[in-house]
Amino acid sequence: MVASGALPALCAPAGRWLAFLVAAVLCGPVTAGVYLHSPRGSNNKLNEVSNSVLNAQRLFQSQNHENGGYQVGDNCAPSCSDASGTYDSTTPGAGKGQMYYYEGSVLDIEWSMAHGCGHANKNIQCTMVLQYMCEDSAPGLRDGSSTDRIPKTEAGASDPQYGMHEPLQWYRDCETRERNMELYTADQSFDGASHSSNAVHAQY
Repeated sequence: MVASGALPALCAPAGRWLAFLVAAVLCGPVTAGVYLHSPRGSNNKLNEVSNSVLNAQRLFQSQNHENGGYQVGDNCAPSCSDASGTYDSTTPGAGKGQMYYYEGSVLDIEWSMAHGCGHANKNIQCTMVLQYMCEDSAPGLRDGSSTDRIPKTEAGASDPQYGMHEPLQWYRDCETRERNMELYTADQSFDGASHSSNAVHAQY
């Protein structure tokens, strides 16, 4: 299933880094693989030469099809490959490509889902939630250059090799905040009221 919609360009001025997360909120204990195509969603990919993500917990816990998502763009001249045709991530411009969105323009949002979603079948009804973030509200957003997960330290937060999609303090606030005890937990294991789950709250 591929869905699309149109929204005004959300972050201004033009060219400001934009982060999108599309999440599927489903009824029942179902894991939904959602892949963002426009604008391109990483699905935790960075600069892998293969089509498979190297670290499914690099920025968040994706746990879905490892071939989904897009690597970061390049801006090498003329190419990021060496004389033998092998990709070289140390070439100037590697990983530095950017997509630009202009204030006042219309941005089409497109995604695909690994599981059914729609109103035709009462068993697969769902709600799509579109969240976005801009640098003016979350300084320090970055792709990074390493596929390793960022350490939960001040040193890690300030090290540009690690990708970061939320400030360290936001993570710490979430880690210590009491979770919503009214949510349906299905078969998930929890360690008390302070964290969402062992599988999720340790992600930064």
